Amino acid sequence: MKLKVQEVKSIEDGAHEGIIDDVRYRTEPYEYTDLVIKFEGGKTMTVGYPTMLSPVSKLGMMLQSFGVELVFGEEIDIGELLIGKGVKFVTMTENKPNGKFAKIVRESVKPNE
Repeated sequence: MKLKVQEVKSIEDGAHEGIIDDVRYRTEPYEYTDLVIKFEGGKTMTVGYPTMLSPVSKLGMMLQSFGVELVFGEEIDIGELLIGKGVKFVTMTENKPNGKFAKIVRESVKPNE
């Protein structure tokens, strides 16, 4: 497979609006549910939530902000509920040993009404 070298797209700290483009699940190193958000000229960012679904979990509280009713024992398809939904969120830059990276503030993800 060939990969194209791309220019790094800077993302300003602050408020943004976008659309949930995909929902992904991962298990390494922990179980997380990731929302892929597309915004501003095709840029994408991912924000992850521990895959624990209850009314008081981070994932559950985010879903409830979108009007999802959580009923004990019921299974829900998060992708079916959220893909295509408009969102607003806040980003902030984190300084890491290998550079500066923009990160979505998990608690800031809300429906864009």
